[in-house]
Amino acid sequence: MSLLTGIHRREAKRIREQDAVEGGPPYSITLGAQIVARWMGEAPWLDADGKPRVLPREAPEPGAASFHELVRSVSVDLHPRSVLDEWLRLGLVDCGDDDRVHLRSAGFVPAKGFDEKAHFIGRNVRDHMNAAFANLDSDDPPFLERSASYHSLPAESVADLSRLAREAGQEALVRVNDRARTIKQKSPSGGERRRINFGVYFYEEEAPRDEEDQASDGRDD
Repeated sequence: MSLLTGIHRREAKRIREQDAVEGGPPYSITLGAQIVARWMGEAPWLDADGKPRVLPREAPEPGAASFHELVRSVSVDLHPRSVLDEWLRLGLVDCGDDDRVHLRSAGFVPAKGFDEKAHFIGRNVRDHMNAAFANLDSDDPPFLERSASYHSLPAESVADLSRLAREAGQEALVRVNDRARTIKQKSPSGGERRRINFGVYFYEEEAPRDEEDQASDGRDD
């Protein structure tokens, strides 16, 4: 674990014991999400347009923003080089010959790594099902759980709709994430605490040949 995550051996032992007791997400995922959230939402990690900056791997001068300083701003128990190597393996970042680190996805969304992807799939499916079942048992559904469904669209149009869904979904995720991060930073400790999960998805498959325009097309359910 120490080699893969860049966490000191003694800290890695404590984390394994903590995860075994609490049954929570792997500590490396928790820290990874915190690092990406800071990269996406806080100065000095943003450019003039409010987007994650392309960061030099190491600061060219003291106090300058860099990937190493970003990692250390979240935890001094992480080796920035090991974090970078692991993120390159997971497809989270790119690092060119100029030693500048590019964030590939707006969020901690591994393109590779079965354990990491399985953790997020398991959490998201569980929460989605919990929201749906809670709404079944209520006359006034307490949770957002909606979709727009079309059953017979030209195949060539779906790629454009997929891009639109990704753009709109990402915008919604960023807005909710920014508000939640601000609330968490300003909220006092103590009192009742709640866990939230907000997500979006897009799915497509071949329509049956005998299925043309349907009355259910365009429904929002």
